[in-house]
Amino acid sequence: MSDPRMQVRARVRHEPDRSYAVLVEGPDGEVEVGRTGKTADLWALAQAGAARLFGESLGADNLTLHVPQPPYGQDGQ
Repeated sequence: MSDPRMQVRARVRHEPDRSYAVLVEGPDGEVEVGRTGKTADLWALAQAGAARLFGESLGADNLTLHVPQPPYGQDGQ
């Protein structure tokens, strides 16, 4: 069971090929834990990556995922 005081931050980085990189703040800094082309997979990638980094599964209360708006002018709009 995860420690209720543990808070892990993750973020999404928009890639030039229109995919998403998921980065988790680990003990030694930010680590890319996976990439996907589907927004529906972002949360699962963040949870799985955090579990690998910290050795335990984290609940929704322990993990924050920040998904910024895509940069304008770089995605064909």
